[in-house]
Amino acid sequence: MRNALLAVASATVILLGLASPASAVDVTGPSDTTAPVITSVSIDQTPIDVSATSQNVNVTAHITDDISGVNSANVTFRSPSGNHVSGANLYLSAGTSLDGTFTGAAFFPRFAEPGVWTVTSVCVYDFAGNNRCLTDSERNAMIGSSVSVHSDSTPPVVTGQQSPAANTAGWNNSPVTVTWTATDDSGSATTPSPSVVSTEGANQSVTSGTSCDPSGNCATGTYSGINIDTTAPTTTVTGATDGSAYANNAAPTPSCSDSDRLSGVATHATVSVTHTGTAYTATCSGAVDNAGNAAGPVSVHYTVNNPAGYTTVNVANSSGTGLSGVPVTFRPASGTSTSVSTGTDGSASTVLNPGTYTVTATYANGSTSKQLTVTANGPNVVNFATLAVTVNVVDPVAADIAAATVAQAGNSGTFGTPVTVNSSGVATFEVLPGTSSFTARVAGGYQTQSLNVTAGGSNSVTFTTTSVTVNIADPVVADIAAATVAHAGNSGAFGPATAVDSSGNVTFQALPGTSSFTARVAGGYQTKTMTVVAGNANTIAFATVGVTITVTDGLGNLLTNATVAHAGNTGTFGARMAVNSTTAQVTFQALPGTSTFTAWNAAGTKYKSLALTVTGSTSATIAVS
Repeated sequence: MRNALLAVASATVILLGLASPASAVDVTGPSDTTAPVITSVSIDQTPIDVSATSQNVNVTAHITDDISGVNSANVTFRSPSGNHVSGANLYLSAGTSLDGTFTGAAFFPRFAEPGVWTVTSVCVYDFAGNNRCLTDSERNAMIGSSVSVHSDSTPPVVTGQQSPAANTAGWNNSPVTVTWTATDDSGSATTPSPSVVSTEGANQSVTSGTSCDPSGNCATGTYSGINIDTTAPTTTVTGATDGSAYANNAAPTPSCSDSDRLSGVATHATVSVTHTGTAYTATCSGAVDNAGNAAGPVSVHYTVNNPAGYTTVNVANSSGTGLSGVPVTFRPASGTSTSVSTGTDGSASTVLNPGTYTVTATYANGSTSKQLTVTANGPNVVNFATLAVTVNVVDPVAADIAAATVAQAGNSGTFGTPVTVNSSGVATFEVLPGTSSFTARVAGGYQTQSLNVTAGGSNSVTFTTTSVTVNIADPVVADIAAATVAHAGNSGAFGPATAVDSSGNVTFQALPGTSSFTARVAGGYQTKTMTVVAGNANTIAFATVGVTITVTDGLGNLLTNATVAHAGNTGTFGARMAVNSTTAQVTFQALPGTSTFTAWNAAGTKYKSLALTVTGSTSATIAVS
């Protein structure tokens, strides 16, 4: 400013004549022909929202000028369509007009065109009339090129989620709560309160409360397809009349009829018939509709007069529950046998000629027999009951118990499907009295025990694994750090390799009997087998031995710069090891068995291999020529 004033003060106007107007002006003093320099420009590029009100975008620039000083500056924005502009005039806010900070704000009215507005010009003017506008590349390098404008006229979207969810058939059998979720471009919208539907019906709908966004746009949501049925199916017994009496040759065949007024029957009722002597009960149960409502059992009672020799067999488990599908054979002293199979209530009936019969029931791969004398007037009844046998597998390793199974064979000698023990190692079997065998599989092995199952007996079997400690001795810490042991019980299948601890020890659980252990250390492996005995200190040891290799040339001279690598019986070589610079020796640890050693000269251009059968500490010389 001072220089500008000096320029004005020193200017001299010369009048060339008094009689006529001046024909020229002679201006002297400093001349300003250089435009101002924009050294920096920054624009607040935070996206703005003009949905509810107008917004300003702040612009700051640092500008210098050499003589006259900065007069004005401006920034222009153009809308995405190119049809609208907004500008910011910048005013001195700090410093001087020769070196100062200029600030201003571009005005964006409410509901301005949304999208990215591009900065199209940044220009500055000094008091001498010089001006300069940033080029595109200068403008982009300093400030970027845009500001994002958002205008919200879109209401929130309201969606619902029901709880509890419908079953696989699409039905609920209890009231449904619909929880609403509102989403909006603004990221913020009010959430309607949950809606509850408790009325029975198919394909019901519910409408939410109102959700509004910060711009005042509001909407509701509708959730449809709600199916509610809280009423169980109706079940009746058909084919038999309650309280009626029937002759044996006209005994009824009861059945079931069921219906459901809303969701429909998913599972139809089934009939079961039980009797004591001539008193019969037919029961229909198990009807379930598509909503999951279960109908209670419905029964009718009637009598049937039995014929001569009418015989009944009942088979139940240790809890007294009837066992269905159990084959039973009535074998007379002579003549043809009669076979039946128990029904869902665990009983079966047949008509036999009077006489003595051997009655045999077969269950759980075993059978047991009883004698029965059949008379014309009866009652002729024979009862069988299974007994519960508890099998316990004891092993302190949770992973072993998780994989442990037990299989059972009755006196037929045929084993059934293995059963997984529970987390306590227990499995329970229902078997007929007599001899049964049980085979436990745990910790890679198996063991079989037989038990005479009797009424009133303890009827339990226990299998217990024993600890086996495996030790690997090797003076090289790195070898022990990488050493592993795998175990196979009498099944012959090895489990995963387990790392030893820093002392070279690892403990396995094994069933009594033969077990094998394979140790892997120092590039080799070795397998040993032992008989595991309960109560003994079961241990097995593996030890590497030292093998010293001396490297010479073809003339017997020590190669003190040689390297040697070792491979155990795995065939995989370890890293090359440098020999001692004085003795040309290097020592490796190796398990007994075949090991291979390869020596190289210092340049690595010549090598030679030597295979050794290692039985104890030893040494060997490799001549590389």
